Amino acid sequence: MYYLELKDEITGRLDPSGATEYYNDPGYYTYGLELTYNRIIDANSELLLNASYTDGERENSSDVDFIAHYTANVMFTYNFNNRCSTTISDQYISSKDYLTSSLQSGSIDSYNLANITLIYKNYPFESNLYIKNIFDEEYTNHEPVRRNLSELPGGPGATAYLTLRYYF
Repeated sequence: MYYLELKDEITGRLDPSGATEYYNDPGYYTYGLELTYNRIIDANSELLLNASYTDGERENSSDVDFIAHYTANVMFTYNFNNRCSTTISDQYISSKDYLTSSLQSGSIDSYNLANITLIYKNYPFESNLYIKNIFDEEYTNHEPVRRNLSELPGGPGATAYLTLRYYF
C-alpha cells in the first residue's frame, strides 16, 4: 500500500503550437495497492506476476487526470545457461480518464505492451538486447490529450535497445 502527496509541483504540457507550457500544480495525492507474486519454476525458469490499483484526488476534491487505475505485468525469465537468458513480458495499462483545462472530458483507451530481453554474458563482456512493444502497437489520442502528455502512451511503436558493457 502507498500514499503519495505532491504540492506545488512545476509541471508542463504541450500547447497547440507544440511548445511546452509550464505551470504550478497546486497539489494532489495518489494512493494505491500493489501485489507481486514471484515463483521459481525450476533451475532455469522464473515467473513474476504483478498487479496494482492506483487512484488520486486533487486539493479541490476533483480526480487526478491520466491515472491508469489498474496495471498488470507478467514476466517469464528463462536461463539457457549461466551466460544467456531471456525475459518475455506483457504489461497491461487500463484506460485513463481526463478533464482538460477547457473542460473537455474523455478517456484514453487501455493497452498491452509485449517486450523481450536477451542477455548474453561472457566476462568481462556483457550484451543486452531489449525490444519494447514487439508487436509494434501504436497508440494515438486526439489533440486535447496529446497537448497534456509529454509522450505517447505505450511509446512510439516497436523500439530496440542494444547495450554493450565491458567490465574492468
